[in-house]
Amino acid sequence: MNVNETWLDNDNLLNLNWQDAYIRSYFCFVYHIGANVYYFPKSNLEFIYIIIILLITVLTFAYIIGMVGNIIESITRDSKEFKDCMDTINEYS
Repeated sequence: MNVNETWLDNDNLLNLNWQDAYIRSYFCFVYHIGANVYYFPKSNLEFIYIIIILLITVLTFAYIIGMVGNIIESITRDSKEFKDCMDTINEYS
């Protein structure tokens, strides 16, 4: 391996047109935020497909976490309302 050779040279990223470079850089961004992909895409269509799948996965995960948070908040609120009602009833007995 040549000492002057970088990862940009190894993957031939310096010679890409701007559209291909943009798709690959966006893939890298989504890849590091989302999840590890064990298959590295070869064509632009595969890059775009994996980007879409990763974004859908991340958004779905965020939605599920938000819904679980809402359920826990609702349970806590209902429990507090019940306790307040019981306290009110206990005051008159």
